[in-house]
This record gives sequence, C-alpha cells and structure tokens, in this order.
Amino acid sequence: MARYSSRVRTDIARWLQVGLIDASTADALTRDVEANERKSLSFGSILAMIAALLFGAAVLIFVAANWQAIPRLARVA
Repeated sequence: MARYSSRVRTDIARWLQVGLIDASTADALTRDVEANERKSLSFGSILAMIAALLFGAAVLIFVAANWQAIPRLARVA
C-alpha cells in the first residue's frame, strides 16, 4: 500500500504542475490519501514471519532428532 500512496502523491504533484488540478484540489487529494493509507501488515511481511517461525521449528526438530548424537559439551553450550 505504501507504494500505491507514494505513486498517487507523485501523480498529484504532476497533475498540479501540468495544471490539471488546482492547489486546493491537490491538497484535498493528498490529505485523503494520507487519511486512508493503511498502516497494517502486508501479505509479504506476514509470509516472511511464518517462514521464520517454520525455519525455527525446523532447527528445533533437527536438534531434537539428533540429540543423542550431539556431544555432551555441545549440549551444555
């Protein structure tokens, strides 16, 4: 969503420069974009968190499966 809102802000500035909209309309559009900008997590960040959790679980399962093969000094560490 951040990329969309930055693109809209760029478009608003370009429209103002070209003369398609006046300054008050540009200000109103910019305020509307800022008010409706989502500050939540994106799908990609949620997917990355799930991947990190699954990787951590895989490491724990690997260590648990090979616990007897790990030397005693390494287990203490």
